[in-house]
Amino acid sequence: MPSPDTVAVAAYPELQHLIDIRDHDWEFHPVLDDNGITQIYGYRRWPDGWIDLLVIHHRTNTAAARSTYDGGLVWNRDGTLTDTIQHLTDLPTPDHPLAPRLVIARIPTLWTP
Repeated sequence: MPSPDTVAVAAYPELQHLIDIRDHDWEFHPVLDDNGITQIYGYRRWPDGWIDLLVIHHRTNTAAARSTYDGGLVWNRDGTLTDTIQHLTDLPTPDHPLAPRLVIARIPTLWTP
């Protein structure tokens, strides 16, 4: 019998990208209503309080961000699930010299995992 991941990826190949990052300290939380999953929120915490965020509304409507420990937005992208996750995986770790550090906005409370 195939695993749930295998069945899901067969139906929606772009889910493989979520499976790939899930195995790198990401946590995901679905938002449900009577019709099923409406959104998925994901986050990864880094040392020193940095956090990467991902919100998935649809496979063609996603957004990602990196914030400081106190909610300062230093990086964000949106687009398709595949593109957004590619941008996330290309983003240097927070301690890397080329990682974004300049706060460009504040994270709305909506993003809090």
